[in-house]
Amino acid sequence: MHEETKAAVLHLLLDHKVVREVIDRLEMKLDEFERKGEISISFMLSFLNFAKKFLDKCHHGKEEKCFFPALEKLDASTETPIQVMKLEHVEMKNYLKEIEEKLNAYMNKEVGIEDVINPSRDLIGLIRSHFFKEENILFRIGVEIIPKDEDYKTVDCYENIEKELDHEKLLKEAEEIKKS
Repeated sequence: MHEETKAAVLHLLLDHKVVREVIDRLEMKLDEFERKGEISISFMLSFLNFAKKFLDKCHHGKEEKCFFPALEKLDASTETPIQVMKLEHVEMKNYLKEIEEKLNAYMNKEVGIEDVINPSRDLIGLIRSHFFKEENILFRIGVEIIPKDEDYKTVDCYENIEKELDHEKLLKEAEEIKKS
């Protein structure tokens, strides 16, 4: 990015940082689960709760309700990359649902450890690839084309979503996950 990075983009980059730290911790925990042959149910439940609220509702909500519409209004060429990002948001939501279902089945001794670990690793890979695309395509476009007034409107839109979802509480949950 360059020195004129827009607040709308910075907000999303900060979300990416939080999510990256949490999925890095998840990845370490998955390695630990494999070594021990057992999954920490409490860790996975905390991760799922956080991911559903922060990644899906808050972060994806900010992108889909605020950032993407601002880009589409300013540059029609962003339509296709935005559609790809939205499809990947749905794919992430589906992984979260699958992980939750497999975790419940694991708790009932209906499936093994790998049935929880594999979709978790797939989700991590998808998030990393998704963030790379956003940061190197859509966020760069946003920096170039979003005028100051639209930047302020977009950030106001984010703040409404954050307020509704108690963003500060979600950030504290991320800290707890990183320490666990």
